[in-house]
Amino acid sequence: AQLVSKELIRVAILWHEMWHEALEEASRLYFGEHNIEGMLAVLEPLHAMLDEGPSTIKEKSFLQ
Repeated sequence: AQLVSKELIRVAILWHEMWHEALEEASRLYFGEHNIEGMLAVLEPLHAMLDEGPSTIKEKSFLQ
């Protein structure tokens, strides 16, 4: 069930949308709250996702 849920989220939300939201949140944490650890915690999962590599055409275009 967790695999299906993760896959549905992956195809429903585009990488550029996830990055846009995460960068806004990371920026708020860093500049507004001076919370470096929080900023890194927001961005780390997205970097891990990039390390896994793209699996859809939209994800491939994001990396170009």
